[in-house]
Amino acid sequence: MRLAHVREELQKLMIDRDNIRSELQTIRRELDDKRLSLRKLREELKKVREELNSLYNSLNSLKNDIAQIREKLRANIAEAKKLSTELKKIGSLTTRGSIDEIKEEIERLEWILITTPNLDVEEEKRIVEKISQLEKKLKEISVYQRSSFELYTKYEELSAEIDELKKELKEKTDLVNQFRNRITQLKSARDKLKKDIEEAINSIKTLKQRRDELKNKLREISQAVNEKTKEYRKILRELNRLKEEREYSRIKKTLNRKKMEVKSRLEKGERISLYDLYVLYGEEEGKS
Repeated sequence: MRLAHVREELQKLMIDRDNIRSELQTIRRELDDKRLSLRKLREELKKVREELNSLYNSLNSLKNDIAQIREKLRANIAEAKKLSTELKKIGSLTTRGSIDEIKEEIERLEWILITTPNLDVEEEKRIVEKISQLEKKLKEISVYQRSSFELYTKYEELSAEIDELKKELKEKTDLVNQFRNRITQLKSARDKLKKDIEEAINSIKTLKQRRDELKNKLREISQAVNEKTKEYRKILRELNRLKEEREYSRIKKTLNRKKMEVKSRLEKGERISLYDLYVLYGEEEGKS
């Protein structure tokens, strides 16, 4: 009864030990998976941070470029306004009508000089001076026209440069917006990765705690199995010894009974066999 109870306890301990070993193997696999996942998360976080740093550097560079473009654009626009004012001023002095009127007036005065033979000297002098003044004015207007052409050419070049600067400013501003949107996405991804990493670390800590608990429990159960095995073997040895003693006692009783029978037959003068004689005297000879 005791042997069966010990055997049952031993079997239960061995089942518990096997279950713990199985759970430990499962936890080790889970730890390996979690560590691999954690390593991948950290690598991904590193890439996100590197891209963020690169974008921040590019964004700062773009902001500097935009500031320079805006400064140049303001200077060009101011210069263009100045040129436009000068062009308007010159335009008011060099209209086509005023030039034609001056030429007509010169021709008219020259015609008077040619066609009037008895022209008064003072009148002739006045006409010549007037022609000289008109020619001087016409020459000034020609100079203004050349200057106007140069100013207009410069204004057109400046306007083209302003348009190009505006285009470049828009492109860089659009790129800044793209970078900012990407930075927002990456910051969101970074925060999620940091949260996932924290959860993975906590999960690993929990698994390691459970693993250590199971390892301690396994040591305790293994020790209990060893002790219970020793107890079981001790009981078996005791049972075998008792069994041997009972068998020896049974054989001895049988021999004693047989000896009594042989001795009784011998006393009665009955015939006995060599085996009977061995049974009767063999043990005593063995002792002697």
